[in-house]
Amino acid sequence: MASCAGCQADLSPLRAGERLPRLAACPRCHAELHACRQCRFYDAFARRCRNPHVDEPPADHERSNFCDYLEPGDPPPPPPAAGDAFEGLFGGRP
Repeated sequence: MASCAGCQADLSPLRAGERLPRLAACPRCHAELHACRQCRFYDAFARRCRNPHVDEPPADHERSNFCDYLEPGDPPPPPPAAGDAFEGLFGGRP
C-alpha cells in the first residue's frame, strides 16, 4: 500500500502483505483503511470487487468492513475529466 485512497497520503510504513486492523485509519485524513476502496481487488470504475473468492461484497465500499480477502493496494487513479479526455483524443478543447 503506497497511498490513501482519500487523500493520497504516503502509507509506506504499512508493509505490503500485512493485514490491516479493521479500524485502521489514515494518519492524515482519518479515512478508514480496511475498506474496499483501499483494496487491490476493488475496481473503482465499475464500483465492484474483482476478487473471485468474494461471493457477496460489502454494500458500502467507503467504510470499514469485515472482508477476510482485503489486500491493501494502491488506489486506482481518478478518471480524467471529460474535457481532458476530449483533448487527449482530439488534441484540443471543443
